[in-house]
Amino acid sequence: MNTLINFVAFQIGWFACILGAARGHSLWGPAIVALVLALHLVLSRVRSAEILLAFAAAAIGFAVDTTLIALGTFVPARSLLPQPLSTVWLIALWVDFATILNVSLSWLHDKYLLAGILGAAGGPLAYWVGDRLGAIEIDRPLFMPL
Repeated sequence: MNTLINFVAFQIGWFACILGAARGHSLWGPAIVALVLALHLVLSRVRSAEILLAFAAAAIGFAVDTTLIALGTFVPARSLLPQPLSTVWLIALWVDFATILNVSLSWLHDKYLLAGILGAAGGPLAYWVGDRLGAIEIDRPLFMPL
């Protein structure tokens, strides 16, 4: 049951961030993700490790997205922080993702190749869906014809 709650909470946080940003309410998602993280911590047996994981995900996400924005890969719906810095709602997405690593995605522990393949496909897919839903604008095509 914990896995189902974790997965559903993640989805709610993800859509709150994406759809909130796309509709000009970029702080809705981070507020929902804060609730998702709180629920996750209540259900977790190792709260301190999960808090560290959330902070690490936020820091890594901030660095990755700031780099991608600075390189012109995509333009996010803005909130609070000036360009090319990542946005609060994008950072919240990374925290939201951290909440599923040790619960919903725990079956990937020790399956490094599969985790890498899924990450290599799922990461770009998430950005593409964000573009389709209007939260970001991808400046270049993701797929180049051969």
